[in-house]
Amino acid sequence: MLPARQPASALILGLGGGTIAHLLWEANPELSIVGVDADGATLRLAREHFGLSSPRIRLIHADALDFTLNCRERFGLVVVDLFLGETLASVALRRSFQRRVRCLVQPGGTIVWNLHRDLRSRIAHRRVQVGLRLDRRVLAGLNLVLHLRRRQRRRLGGSLEETRPN
Repeated sequence: MLPARQPASALILGLGGGTIAHLLWEANPELSIVGVDADGATLRLAREHFGLSSPRIRLIHADALDFTLNCRERFGLVVVDLFLGETLASVALRRSFQRRVRCLVQPGGTIVWNLHRDLRSRIAHRRVQVGLRLDRRVLAGLNLVLHLRRRQRRRLGGSLEETRPN
């Protein structure tokens, strides 16, 4: 689930115990992370027992949809890992949520989206790609992990032009 390029900031929706945060810090110890999880008990465990009491991470107890609706920050990396046990949270398949996630990533930034490999993920796969470029598809057991990049925009002679990230 790690991106090919190192971001300056990351948002993890579905932080859980913080495995992804630790993997990101191994690659970039200075990375600033916002971790969101709907389970307060999980966040307490992550903070107290899994090393997520660092000033480099801001832990937020919130529903992922509510957070995305109210967040005004933009991130170089957005990770969507919304599972309740072995079940993909239904919010991950909602178009409104997928649109909000796209708005939270900086131009040229990356979204890593963890889905189940099933019929519903095929539908979600098509939806989450709108306005993005698929960089990589990773099949891991029953999961499908999509690495998507937001197109950059640049000004050329007073007009905006979309460019593909390198």
